[in-house]
Amino acid sequence: MSGFTTHCPHCGGTLEVREEWSNMEVCCPLCQAKFIVPQRDAGGGAQATRLCLSSSAKAASAPPRSGKVLGGIALVLAVVVSAVGIVSAAVFFFTAESAAELNRKGDAFYNRKEYGKAVEFYRKAVDQGNADAQYKLGLCYANGRGVPQDYAKAVEWYQKAADQGHAVAQFSLGAKYHLGQGVPRDYAKAVEWYQKAADQGVAAAQCGLGLCYENGRGVPRDYAKAVEWYQKAADQGNAVAQYKLGLCYGYGRGVPRDYAKAAEWYQKAADQGNADAQFSLGLCYDDGRGVPRDYAKAAEWYQKAADQGDAVAQCCLGTYYLIGQGVPQDYAKAVKWYQKAADQGVAESQYCLGGCYEKGWGVAPNLEKAKEWYSKAAAHGDKDAAKRLLRLQ
Repeated sequence: MSGFTTHCPHCGGTLEVREEWSNMEVCCPLCQAKFIVPQRDAGGGAQATRLCLSSSAKAASAPPRSGKVLGGIALVLAVVVSAVGIVSAAVFFFTAESAAELNRKGDAFYNRKEYGKAVEFYRKAVDQGNADAQYKLGLCYANGRGVPQDYAKAVEWYQKAADQGHAVAQFSLGAKYHLGQGVPRDYAKAVEWYQKAADQGVAAAQCGLGLCYENGRGVPRDYAKAVEWYQKAADQGNAVAQYKLGLCYGYGRGVPRDYAKAAEWYQKAADQGNADAQFSLGLCYDDGRGVPRDYAKAAEWYQKAADQGDAVAQCCLGTYYLIGQGVPQDYAKAVKWYQKAADQGVAESQYCLGGCYEKGWGVAPNLEKAKEWYSKAAAHGDKDAAKRLLRLQ
């Protein structure tokens, strides 16, 4: 089989190609750039030098596929240059799946929830040093998918990927230091890794950095810096940052107090389903802060937060049903929502539930039940409950 040498126009490397590859696009195995193989000139001189390919090159009877090149083509040349410039070479090709391809296959299995197979391919990819696969393997260990849950191993793989500059791995590593999962809690290290990821534009890391500055964890407390990082994350649509930015405006932390801006950011986060923001927006409508007072809208947002298990929103919703504010009066629904909040330890709901049992609102009157709930509320420091309990003794 005949062939000739040509040069990559990008890196200048000398490559051996088959004659039938002329005018075809190939990918340079040296620099990964694509180029069109030129035609061999008639004399085989200035444009190309004719040579014979060894029998071991027969496996490469088709042009190399560019999708396999990143880690897939190994080219070994044994070259002897004679005094007259004639080149003889032995060319060996073998193809293997690239780390990127292995990682993609792992993703496909992961998305199909075949986590064991995903881990298998991620392991093959990390053997080639693929940073994204290192991160994904860490994620599998963190969530116990395809492997037993192991935060220490998750940290180990996050660290490898983070050291290669993988931004999401840097954030994940920061979060593990923040929470003390798989490593001793270390706010300074959390800040270090959040900062690296935040500088690469990871919104969750920017939000995490804002939390650290707000609470003085790993850095001196600085509300202005907290707002700065919350703003960056909020502008990218991070719901937690939007909610936290709303709080900063609501309480005047790091920015002048501005109830309208607080409501604006609560709205953005609430629209994304953030329960804390939904409750806070309900409060804005309840109190008429930053928005016109509107009990129906307050009830609507309390309901959304309550449906997600927000205990204080459940308590507020119970009171709305008890007095018929923003919703039709309904004692049974009041008891339902008070019960949910009381079960989560909200003292005010425990007190109100005691009142429902004492008065027979939405339930059959039951003084023993009333005393039981007054007692729980009193144990949580509710003074009104303690007074009611004394009267019923």
